[in-house]
Amino acid sequence: INSRNKDDQTALDVACRFTQDEGVRVLLEAGADVNHVNGYALPIHTALKANGTRCASLLIDFHPELISARDLKYGGSPLHWVKTKEAVEILLEKGADMESRNNAGETALHVMARRRRVACIVALLAHGVAVDAACSEGCTALHVAAEVDDPDIVRALIVFGANINVTNHSHHTPRHIATAGRRQRWVEVVEALGFSASSIYKQKHKKDAILTLDGGGIRGLVLTQLLSAIEEVSGQSINSLFDWISGTSIGGIIALALVHGKSVSFCQGFLFRMKDKVFKGPRPYDTEPLEKLLQETFGENTKMTAVTHPKTLVTAVLADRRPATLYFFRNYNMPEDLEPIRKNNPFPPPPVPAVQQVWRAARGSGAAPTFFRAMGRFLDGGLIANNPTLDVLSEVHKYYCVHEPHNKKGPGNSNIGLVVSLGTGVPPPEHVPTFDVFKPETMWDATNVLLGARALGLLMVDQATATNGAVVDRARAWCEMIGSQYFRFSSPMSADVGLDETDDRILVKMLWETRVYILQNLKEFKKASEALT
Repeated sequence: INSRNKDDQTALDVACRFTQDEGVRVLLEAGADVNHVNGYALPIHTALKANGTRCASLLIDFHPELISARDLKYGGSPLHWVKTKEAVEILLEKGADMESRNNAGETALHVMARRRRVACIVALLAHGVAVDAACSEGCTALHVAAEVDDPDIVRALIVFGANINVTNHSHHTPRHIATAGRRQRWVEVVEALGFSASSIYKQKHKKDAILTLDGGGIRGLVLTQLLSAIEEVSGQSINSLFDWISGTSIGGIIALALVHGKSVSFCQGFLFRMKDKVFKGPRPYDTEPLEKLLQETFGENTKMTAVTHPKTLVTAVLADRRPATLYFFRNYNMPEDLEPIRKNNPFPPPPVPAVQQVWRAARGSGAAPTFFRAMGRFLDGGLIANNPTLDVLSEVHKYYCVHEPHNKKGPGNSNIGLVVSLGTGVPPPEHVPTFDVFKPETMWDATNVLLGARALGLLMVDQATATNGAVVDRARAWCEMIGSQYFRFSSPMSADVGLDETDDRILVKMLWETRVYILQNLKEFKKASEALT
């Protein structure tokens, strides 16, 4: 079974080269040699080189030690040989070491950058690979991306936190490498990142600082960039800057993750993993992968009151009544949680915070109609409060009236000192050719009526889920009237991005535009950070 042909290949080598899954299985069951070296590669390297992800998976299932097998030429592990995102995911699930080095001291991230495999790079970054790991020559993956002239990879690495000022052993930064080759397609991009925010020493704040996060599906990636900028400029973690953290839909999920000790970079990786695992097939999407991911993130039995600071507000809609009502998943009690009031409720009351599971709260806030099935009686909070700022301010005021009436401020003053509202991007306006609905008299009129009806339907959805425009103006005016500072950050988008977009290049571009927006508004970020600290 291990005999070789004239090219020194065994049957297993050939089966792996031509990605014959069943052939590989039969040979493995018959005891084929998995350590035979053909040239410089083992069968597992041959399989991955041929994009035979299933073959590689079978090899590891039969021989788990192959997960770290090295080729004889480069010293690369199987992870260094992958060509697809699926292969990355499978190898990581089977225990591959993301930080494993080849003979040149390179991680898989270096190799993927050299091979221009954007999807593989994003998958590795989403799983937390060390973005600034240096090879034996001191080069990071960003140096490699600069050398191969791929702006998409450069953007992906930077939005995941790559250090643009790091030098290799030749004292060259990625920017030096880019300009040396006069690669004008993205020299401006690298040059624009030549800033280094200095830390601000945190001081005690006498009033509450509130953070609100809009809903927006996968566009929640914008939130992670904005949050990262606030941490970078202030030198403090989000949890230490805010007394209240609130959000709607994906903003609510991020709020819960932050409050429960997850980092901003974890949240960014979570969203990339979510879109790969959840946004599959036709809508509405299967909720099982989403629920599994939320359970893995928060734990199956973690309750809302497991963490009490910062205070958390996550919006949802109670849709089992008419009119539907806005509901807050909270990590503190309010009068409506008292048993006498619950008994008088004509509808079954939701679980109290001490009983409410965190993952279910996250799932309920993100139960967007047409995208996911409802979570019991709950629908996506974005149906009422996609930008939850005003609703959160009302809830905070209510909290102080109930819990600390002696601390309730007088007219013109407030317990709220500062509000930071983060959005998920502002898409460009679109022209609407017709929006009138009337009784048609001709076939041409009938067409216009249909187009008008569709436009009106979109208008109602847009206004119900609005996060920008009038809703921001109202929040700003509300804060000015109570003497509180208000900061709103939401980056403009060159094109609308769907709530369930999965194309890595589109998403990286969106993140890049957010990064540029941050640089253009750095003074405002510094102003907010100084006020917070």
